[in-house]
Amino acid sequence: MVDIDMGRIGEYQNLEELIAHVDTVQRAVDGMADTIARRARASLEYHRNTGDAHIEVVKGHIDAYVVLVDKAALSIEFGRADHLNKDGHLVGGFEGLHILASATNLPGRGG
Repeated sequence: MVDIDMGRIGEYQNLEELIAHVDTVQRAVDGMADTIARRARASLEYHRNTGDAHIEVVKGHIDAYVVLVDKAALSIEFGRADHLNKDGHLVGGFEGLHILASATNLPGRGG
């Protein structure tokens, strides 16, 4: 059973915002973020060679975010093209690992 405080309905702009604030929905959002984070951590650990990249769950006002934390997070997730470093040496590119995309099980590159 969903518990909605009818006295607070006027605080929300629309039905979606009201539903997003329901405790049951918030628990489901948090649970899904934890599940995605667990999958992402397992995948990151499988691919770890060196470094200290890690996965965090960040709770927003309504949403929960699963974040790959590292100075090279974008390259880890999406890869990078060949490029010249500051000394003019060619640095090879690589395919991204799609850690977060895969953990969501959504269609696309990772899922």
